Amino acid sequence: MDNEFLGGMLILFIIFYVVMILLSLAVAVLCINAQWRLFEKAGEHGWASLIPIYNYFVMTKIATGNYLLGWIYMVICVVYTIFQLYQALCWDFPETVKQLALHIL
Repeated sequence: MDNEFLGGMLILFIIFYVVMILLSLAVAVLCINAQWRLFEKAGEHGWASLIPIYNYFVMTKIATGNYLLGWIYMVICVVYTIFQLYQALCWDFPETVKQLALHIL
């Protein structure tokens, strides 16, 4: 392949990635704006949509009227994630897990 073709392909890829990044940023701004307005219409602070974990609890409060469902769901997700991590650990290192279990017993 000649250098002109490779240079043209490089420019094409750079233009493609710049366009994709700009589109992604535009979608992100649109989503943030929509969530901010949703929070304000529901009587909550708009800035709450920018804080990752807190905005989940506020959305739960908007949808159900209290934070309890958010806490329940968060606990279920954490327990599930821990279970999946230990399961992967057991599959990757079965001898180590067996030795640890024998040591504890």
